[in-house]
Amino acid sequence: MNGHQFRVAIQNGAGLVTSGAATLTVNGMSGSAPAITQQPTDQSVTVPAAATFTVAASGVPAPDYQWQLSTDGGTTFNDIAGATAASYTMPATSTGDSGRKYRVVVSNTSGSVMSDAVTLTVNAGTGGGGGGTGTIPTTCVPANVLPAGMVLRSDWALAVNGVVGTPQSATLTIVGASTFQGRAAFEAKLDTSGTFFPAITRVFSSYDTTSRLLTPYGSIVRLGIDPNNYTEVTIVGRQPARYPVYALAAGQSETVTATADTTMVTVVNGVAGAPATSTETTTTTYTFHGTETITVPGGTFLTCKVTEQVAGGSAQTNWLMVGYGVNVKTQTANTTQVLTAVSVNGTPLTRFP
Repeated sequence: MNGHQFRVAIQNGAGLVTSGAATLTVNGMSGSAPAITQQPTDQSVTVPAAATFTVAASGVPAPDYQWQLSTDGGTTFNDIAGATAASYTMPATSTGDSGRKYRVVVSNTSGSVMSDAVTLTVNAGTGGGGGGTGTIPTTCVPANVLPAGMVLRSDWALAVNGVVGTPQSATLTIVGASTFQGRAAFEAKLDTSGTFFPAITRVFSSYDTTSRLLTPYGSIVRLGIDPNNYTEVTIVGRQPARYPVYALAAGQSETVTATADTTMVTVVNGVAGAPATSTETTTTTYTFHGTETITVPGGTFLTCKVTEQVAGGSAQTNWLMVGYGVNVKTQTANTTQVLTAVSVNGTPLTRFP
């Protein structure tokens, strides 16, 4: 409107008079407000494929972008950190993302405009089973088969029925090639503290990268750190007891029945008591829900979401960090455990990937 001229005509029953022309000068503004020339569109993908939303806009100066997300059907929207380009690509999808809505605010110094809100639909994967052809990422590996020498330090906050308990910590050291009960195995050592009492657990297993089947051979758990007073529990799994969870496609389930022999020895003041033995058979159904990016006090991580349902017991859902297999979050009916800090070989990790 800079340079526009205005005048007024004044009239009554006796006649008409026109004023002189006045000029409007507009200072401090130039260019044009943004306008959306191509709206984003609804997206439909199959887990764990990424979804991309794109908008096209005009405006001088070139506009800025801020994508927003609604998880309540479009009632409220919140900014997505770092989503400040004309296109926004989710790092990965899970079935839990289905139904979420997205929009973008386009702005420059002359104004702003809001795009249409669009919907993401995420479909469960197909195929899979125990043969390793599922869509679960190859980086969804069990933590105990990471490269030998790797050290993962994790800290958690635990809440039972909403009451926060004692902080927990664990250090997982990948020992590497070993033997257990006469079998060649892969050993990992887990030192825990802050739980009911400290424990050292040695886990022996094998993992086939082709079939993606995990075979746990057993474990040795020493409860207590006093060398003269502790309880040692040796668990020997009867074969075969292969776990196909890492070969499942999103939405698929598999049930595993495993039998293990347990021997418990308690040492008091350096004297070992008589061993107590037992045999237990458990049936567990594993369901892979897909990948999901979650934020916990320890950071933001891409996870593999898996539920374990023990026959006759309660279900437990684990969010396992892609690439490292560390539990980022564990949820049961009344217990929630979330990661508060994690380091890999001494280097803190707050985001992955």
